[in-house]
Amino acid sequence: MKIYITNIFPSSIKNKLTNLKELESISFQKLEIVSKDFGIHFMENKKDNNFYRCEPNFEPKLQLIKGFGPMNNDLLIDSTKYVYCPVVSQLPMNYILTRFTVLEYQTSKKSKLKLVVECLNEPLLIGSYFSPDKHMGEELIPINFYFVYDDTSKLDLCDRFFQEEINMFLSHLN
Repeated sequence: MKIYITNIFPSSIKNKLTNLKELESISFQKLEIVSKDFGIHFMENKKDNNFYRCEPNFEPKLQLIKGFGPMNNDLLIDSTKYVYCPVVSQLPMNYILTRFTVLEYQTSKKSKLKLVVECLNEPLLIGSYFSPDKHMGEELIPINFYFVYDDTSKLDLCDRFFQEEINMFLSHLN
């Protein structure tokens, strides 16, 4: 289950990610291949380095909660189920490839709530030119963020532990 905060833009959290340093975190690379003929394929470096095709259930389950918590954030809860099928044939000829760095944060390893930030890797701007030299570094530009809640249990927005965790994350991101 994914939970989006609709009134915080991903670009606004760029300088606030350093506030989350003390939390449990991992980062990994993700490749996304989008093809007109074959849909979306992706590969995450944290798993088994195989490509998977993402197939959504055609019965999306979305719920909008307005004014959640002390900061009155709007939550979009996406309970849509996705099927990830391994790609055993060749990849399409015409496609768009996007490389992401994915950052995941948790308050503890046992936590049911995880913050996921998807970032593009952009070369650092030096003077008025982009540096083609890989040694000059890259900048992470957040383009999407959401919370992942453990699907094994039902989400209870009134649960005190859930509210404390999500409010802790949001206080760092606001």
